[in-house]
Amino acid sequence: MTAAISARESTARQYGGESLVKEMPDVGPGDTVYVVVVGYTSGDTFGRDGGHTAVVDAFTEADAAEDLMDAVADTKQDSNYKMIHNGVEYFCPWVGYFEHMEEVNVWEVTVRKTHEYSRFNDGVTRGFKRGH
Repeated sequence: MTAAISARESTARQYGGESLVKEMPDVGPGDTVYVVVVGYTSGDTFGRDGGHTAVVDAFTEADAAEDLMDAVADTKQDSNYKMIHNGVEYFCPWVGYFEHMEEVNVWEVTVRKTHEYSRFNDGVTRGFKRGH
């Protein structure tokens, strides 16, 4: 999970996949954000496919992220791929006919100045995941 500052000037809210673009003007390098992440399986008539991830939203307050995590965990299968929580509509790719939510977590992430990775570094990249 990477949280980085972008120089791109886009106010569009993009969600529904493995990444999230969200304008957070009060967040800078070194700050902590709490990201709600869903792991789910998918498939079709011929088989199942696991390892899918949906980044739902990010917050500066852990309580707000945990509140959304609880709402996501209660998403009903007949929700038409959408849920509304605190006035925000979210796309829910884990509620389809063949899809099944495996887990929903809040990731505690430190914001970096750039999203680029060093090809080789002096250790293992670490992250802290909380919630189940």
